[in-house]
Amino acid sequence: MTGFLMLPPWLDRTDVRIVLFVGFVVALLMLSRWASKYSDVRTQESGFVPAEPAAIRVTQKPGQPSPDAPLEPPAAYGQVVVKSMWFKTFDTPAGPPDPKVFCDELTVEIYHRDTGETSEWSYTVGTPEGFARLLNDKNWAVFFAPEVIVVRSYDKEIIRQTVVDRYISDIEGDEALRKTGREEL
Repeated sequence: MTGFLMLPPWLDRTDVRIVLFVGFVVALLMLSRWASKYSDVRTQESGFVPAEPAAIRVTQKPGQPSPDAPLEPPAAYGQVVVKSMWFKTFDTPAGPPDPKVFCDELTVEIYHRDTGETSEWSYTVGTPEGFARLLNDKNWAVFFAPEVIVVRSYDKEIIRQTVVDRYISDIEGDEALRKTGREEL
């Protein structure tokens, strides 16, 4: 019985079919890459800009700060501006439940006026009692963190000034820190 389509006898071999199939896939891949390049160029030439996704509207309770507002009002210290600072587990302006016993992660966003650069810095901040509680709660024998600030009790301004001093020391050197009249270990 003869088939509907008569193929030449050399197409009966499996290895020839594999080579043809691979060649067809490669040609199809090259065609799709060429078409995508062409569509990118046409999009740029036409000035078409894809629409941004619709903004999600956040409803907030009266008196609650806007979600777009900085977490902390900016505070300038010479050429250094602390744009925002926030703790991981409590509200920065209100402070921890017990100001004499706390240990938490602090993130600070700093803007340097001379360079125009903004950077984020992270610290572990707490009282000696807060670090002791952390060790006991976690059943740890030791606690190690590269950036640690120990305070007697929670004081937002002292913590912010210490972060600025540390930033000045790290970026501008210890001599710049000595000019501020403050010291570190």
